[in-house]
This record gives sequence, C-alpha cells and structure tokens, in this order.
Amino acid sequence: MKNCPNCNELVGDDVKTCFNCGWSFENSGVNEKADGENQARKEQSEEADTQNGSGEKFTREELALLNAGTIIKMKKVRNRRVLATLGLLACLVVSVGLLRLFGAS
Repeated sequence: MKNCPNCNELVGDDVKTCFNCGWSFENSGVNEKADGENQARKEQSEEADTQNGSGEKFTREELALLNAGTIIKMKKVRNRRVLATLGLLACLVVSVGLLRLFGAS
C-alpha cells in the first residue's frame, strides 16, 4: 500500500491513478516543479478548508475524525436502505409463495 502524494489517500501498490483525486502515479516523477506548485496550492486550500464558520482551525487529526464520521454515517444510511429493500423483497417472495400454496385463482 502507498499514499497518494496529492491527497494522501491510501491506495494499492499497483494502482496507476488515485481513485480519490485522479493523481497519476505513472507521471509523478516527470514534472517535479509542477508537483511543488501543486503542493503549495494544495496546502493553501487545505488551510482554508480547515477553518470552520467561527474561524477556528481544525487539526489534521480532527479533520480525519470528521471525515471518518461522515463516511460511517453514509455507510449506515446505505446499509439501512439495503436492509429495507431486502425486507420488501422477502415480503414479496413470501406473498408469492403463499399465493401459489393456497392457489389464488
């Protein structure tokens, strides 16, 4: 596993582009000056992104926890939807089985 130099996302060793930001690992050593400029822009945008509405700054650890919490909430919502769909499907299967068993003609 390796970290993307652009967004720090953990990706596999054989990945050619970062699935999070689109960074190309194949061309990563070609233009180091541009990489430095991109890094400076990224740091500036991160500094702006790390401020909440009251102007307080979040640490990287706090941002990671906030992002992890958001991802967990999204997964919980998705799981609830999947379970609700499976429940409806199970009701449908049982209904069809009962209709066939008791012969609703």
